[in-house]
Amino acid sequence: MPSVSALLLFLLAWAAVITDAARSWNITAALDLPPCVPACALRVLPHYNCSLLDEATMLPTDCYCASHGPLADELSACVLEECPTRRQSLEGLKFQALGCDYPRHRNRATTLLATAISMFTITTLFLLARFLSRWPRLSGAGLSWDDGIVLACYVPVIGITFVAIRSVEYGSGKDSWMLPVDSVLASAKWFWASLPIYLAAVFCTKLSLVVLYLRIWPSEPGCTSRFRVICWTIAAGLVATALACIFSIIFACDPIRNSWTYANTAMGTCTQRVHAGIAYGALNAAFDLIVIVLPVPRLLQLNVSIRQKVGICSCFLVGLIATTCSLIRLTQFNGLYSGRNVTWDYVPVGLWSLIEVYCSMICCCMPSMAGLIQRCWRRGPWSASDSRQVLSFEMMSASEKERDSASYVPGYPDVLPSPSNLVRKQTLSDNTLVDRKTPDPYEKECGYVTYMPTAQLPPER
Repeated sequence: MPSVSALLLFLLAWAAVITDAARSWNITAALDLPPCVPACALRVLPHYNCSLLDEATMLPTDCYCASHGPLADELSACVLEECPTRRQSLEGLKFQALGCDYPRHRNRATTLLATAISMFTITTLFLLARFLSRWPRLSGAGLSWDDGIVLACYVPVIGITFVAIRSVEYGSGKDSWMLPVDSVLASAKWFWASLPIYLAAVFCTKLSLVVLYLRIWPSEPGCTSRFRVICWTIAAGLVATALACIFSIIFACDPIRNSWTYANTAMGTCTQRVHAGIAYGALNAAFDLIVIVLPVPRLLQLNVSIRQKVGICSCFLVGLIATTCSLIRLTQFNGLYSGRNVTWDYVPVGLWSLIEVYCSMICCCMPSMAGLIQRCWRRGPWSASDSRQVLSFEMMSASEKERDSASYVPGYPDVLPSPSNLVRKQTLSDNTLVDRKTPDPYEKECGYVTYMPTAQLPPER
C-alpha cells in the first residue's frame, strides 16, 4: 500500500489543477477523498505509462481523463473493489469526472419519461380495444384463457412503467457525477428491479399468443393435432424459461444487494450478469420468431383471397416489431460492464426494454383489433346497406346447434374466418370449398377434413 506521505503528495499535486478553468477542482474536495481513491490511481496509472498531471501544463493528462478504454475500466474496477463502501467509490469517480471536465449537462430523462408515458397510454388503449372486441354485443366471442393471460401481462407492464418514472425521479438519464450519491444508488436499484419485471412481461405476452392459437384451432373429441401438441410444448418452454431467467437474475449475487451496488460480477460476488443478460435476450428473440411464425402455415391455407391472406398474416407478423426491439436492445449492453456512470450508461438498455415491452403488448392485441375494426366499419353509416355480420375471428362464434340450423351463415368477410372445425357433410352443397384429395396431415390422423368457411359459404339445407 502507498505510504501516507505519497497519498498527501498525490492530493496536493491534484489540487494544483485549480489554475485551469476547464479541468479544475478545489483543494478541499481533494483532501476529502477517501484514501482508496488516490491509492488506486498510484497503483493503476504506472501500468499504462500514464501520469496524473502533465509536467508542462500541470493539468490532468488525457490518458487519466479518458472515460473509456482499458485504463478507465481498470481504474474504475480498482476503486469499486478497494473502497469499503459504494458511496466512497462513487465519490472518487465523481471527483475524477468533475476534475477532468466530463460532460455536465446531458439529459436523457425527458426521452425516457415521454416514451414510458406515451407508449403506456397507447398500450392501455390497445388492451381496452382487445376486451371490447370480445364483447358479445359487438359480435365478440367472449372472454377466455388467452384474455386472462393478457390481463396478467398488463401487471408487469404497469410495474415497469412505474419503475421508469421512479428512475427518472432519481436522476436516470443524467450523468452520475452531477447527482447526489444517494440518487445514483437509488437509480441503480430501480434499474435492476426492472429486469425481472421486463422478463415477466415479454414472456407473458408470447404465452398469450400461444394460448390464442389453441383457442383459434380447438381440438376435436378424441383427437389432438400435432399443431396443438407443438403449441403446448412451446407454452411449457416459455413458462420454464421465464421462471429460470427471472430467478437467475434475482439470485445472481450473494448477497442480493450487490446486484444494484456493483456492476456485472461485483468483484466475484455475482455471476457474469451482462453475459447472462445477453443470453436472456437471445432466448427471448428466438421465442419471438417461433411464436410469430408458428401459425403462418395454417393461415396461408385459408380459403380466402391473397389480399385477405396478406392482411391476416400481417396481424400476426406485426410481432416482428417487438423482435427488432429485442435485437437492438442486445447491442446496448456495453455500458453495463463498468458501472462508472450508471444513471447515463444504463438508459439505452432500459429505454429499449420499455419499447419492447409495450410493442409486445400491443402486438398480442393486434389479431383481435382486426375483427373489431371490421365490425365497427360495418356498423357505420357509410355501410348501412351492408347487413352482413362480421364476427370475431379468434373463437368459434356459434354452437353446433346453430351451425346445423338453416338460418346460420358462418360468414367472416375480410377477416380471419372462424376457427370452427366443421366436418364436411353430404348434405352441404358448396362450390366455394376446394375438396382436397389429400387431407391435411393434422386432420388425416383424426379421420376428418377441416374447412375454414368464408362469406360465400351457403347455409346448409
